[in-house]
Amino acid sequence: MTTGGIDIPTLVAGARIEVVPAADIVDRVARSVPRGSSLTVTCLPSHGPERAVATAVALVAHGYAAIPHLAARSVASRTQLRALVSRCRNAGIDEYVVVGGDGHEPAGPYSWASSLMEDVLELAGPAVRIGVGGYPEAHPGYRREELAKAIRVKQELGATSIVTQLCFDASAFAGWLDELAADGIRLPVSVGVPGAVRRSRLIEMSTRIGVAGAVGFVRGNRRSLVRLLAHRQFRPDRLIASLVAADGPGRPRIEGLHLYSFNEVARTAAWQARVAPRRPAPLRAAPDRPCPSPKP
Repeated sequence: MTTGGIDIPTLVAGARIEVVPAADIVDRVARSVPRGSSLTVTCLPSHGPERAVATAVALVAHGYAAIPHLAARSVASRTQLRALVSRCRNAGIDEYVVVGGDGHEPAGPYSWASSLMEDVLELAGPAVRIGVGGYPEAHPGYRREELAKAIRVKQELGATSIVTQLCFDASAFAGWLDELAADGIRLPVSVGVPGAVRRSRLIEMSTRIGVAGAVGFVRGNRRSLVRLLAHRQFRPDRLIASLVAADGPGRPRIEGLHLYSFNEVARTAAWQARVAPRRPAPLRAAPDRPCPSPKP
């Protein structure tokens, strides 16, 4: 199936599954997700960057491509950041998702994602790849103008992609891509959608984190909600097709999918395998010697 010039099975085959670094998540991934698959590890205030990096490193050791999230307001010091980056480099990890983090008081010197980005780039070197957050359906704490300015700054600093928050509204997503283009933002976009998760879990988690589209579906779009969540288990096929149809000339390129699994990795991986059976790409080799230490 091709939509908007994008082959959806190919997009699904290369999708990254986001996991929360719970105590048993590495074992759960190892039991249900094919080796060589790509995963990202979120950084929650309750876990912090140490847990995110430790989980990513453990996943790499099990044969996965893993990308840790680093939340600026959860990093306690530049010394801690240096140690985290060094550990990732020694494991062969050369990509991060850098976000501002939740609105609590910063644990250290980083109030914004851009300030953390600068230090990650300095510590990790110019070959590092950094994804930054995008909010097609708005952010509860910032105006659109502020968010656009933040992405422009990150693009200038050296960000390599945008990873979006959960998005349920194809028209809002298309409009957001147009806004990015008008602002001179050229970064490719990974579209954030739910994985194959229980309907109750999706509504619970989306409402908890304040995703505008999900809250809108629950409160004011009952017919759309019924169609989208017609089964006990949500499957993102139709949602993905409607979102990637926004790809087109003049807009930032859609380069991939970011599947929010809410740790329902077995369901999400099984759905991914049904939609796009594939042979996972080989992982890049880790370095054979240690490297020397050197708000949105």
